[in-house]
Amino acid sequence: MKRVSTIILLFLIMGCATNEKKQEQSKGENKEIVLRSTEEENTHDFIAEGHQPNWTLSIDFDKKVTFKLADGKGIETPVPSPVWAESSVTYYSEVESGKLAIIINDKQCEDTENEKVYPHNVEVKFDGKTYSGCGQHSFNYRLHDIWVLHTFEGHNEELDAAKERPRLELFPAHEKMLGQAGCNQIQGQIKARGERLAFSSITATRKSCPDIQLETAFLKALSDKEYTYEFIEGVLSLMENDKVIMTFKRTD
Repeated sequence: MKRVSTIILLFLIMGCATNEKKQEQSKGENKEIVLRSTEEENTHDFIAEGHQPNWTLSIDFDKKVTFKLADGKGIETPVPSPVWAESSVTYYSEVESGKLAIIINDKQCEDTENEKVYPHNVEVKFDGKTYSGCGQHSFNYRLHDIWVLHTFEGHNEELDAAKERPRLELFPAHEKMLGQAGCNQIQGQIKARGERLAFSSITATRKSCPDIQLETAFLKALSDKEYTYEFIEGVLSLMENDKVIMTFKRTD
């Protein structure tokens, strides 16, 4: 009888250990969470933070860069021109109050103290020291480019026959767009938040064009429209209800 009781007790202990292990694994899996959206993240075009010591970085691309340390030290400068590399972008500024270098790497970064995962590893060099941390754009920075229309749902034959394909130049930090619809020049406003890209206030020049069916359809597809977007092997896809409406490729 004692032997049976001992065996039952062993099974109970093993069961509890297994459940604890599963709970620990579940916690580990939940650690890589999607970065939560906050008011601050939506106010600035780029934010970053680090620890030991604590510091914060915010960039408003049409205004200024602000770097602050927990002890009150820091620097504020106009936004310098970016220096692009294959997998990073660097901003370097020198003002009366000091020198500032910011390197934003296209490498996932885990903030273990806040249990958040950011899309970018960030290095800040200020006052002779280097600070490491994590950061994110309020939009996907890869949108900022010149995009040529590659496919267009229901209009691919017209697109293949076009002398010049429509193209868009997107400036998500400034919420504006320039481009060509095929014959006429266009401009408008865009708003990129999360995985959504909205177009509004689209206007076009009024040239007399021999064939504007593709252009008319393209403008209609952009006017006051909001799409889900994603990047697949360098191709920008605009989707509506999980259906791909248009795809774009970067210009060479």
